[in-house]
Amino acid sequence: MRPIPPGAIAEVRVVVDETMLAAFEGRIVHAVYGTAAMVAHLELAGRRIILPYLEEGEEGVGYAIAVTHLAPTLPGMAVVARAWFREQRGRQIICDVAAFNEFERIGEGSFTQAIVRRASLDARLAKLRAKRNREGL
Repeated sequence: MRPIPPGAIAEVRVVVDETMLAAFEGRIVHAVYGTAAMVAHLELAGRRIILPYLEEGEEGVGYAIAVTHLAPTLPGMAVVARAWFREQRGRQIICDVAAFNEFERIGEGSFTQAIVRRASLDARLAKLRAKRNREGL
């Protein structure tokens, strides 16, 4: 992994639509931007931090995310999910993350990714698939 410069920022911009609403088991519970959608957008923003710095054969995998949902956002409103590079601890890349609608901060937290060798990840996944196949699943 090449060094990520201090202060690196990445973001994702979306307009809230029906696919992003708070829903469970196919039923909309609240017609507002759901926490699951916000977490996905914040994770994508964090991934965009690392992409330019991955070296050949490396991949980033989600390791930890902690997010607090602070305020509602209605369908049709714009959201910006932003990640700021905070630090690198060995193979872990830690970002501060926050989401904003047109009026206020709606979420905040942190996202950590682990940088792994693609070949190691592929081997681990192949073992898992083989185990699953042996179990007849």
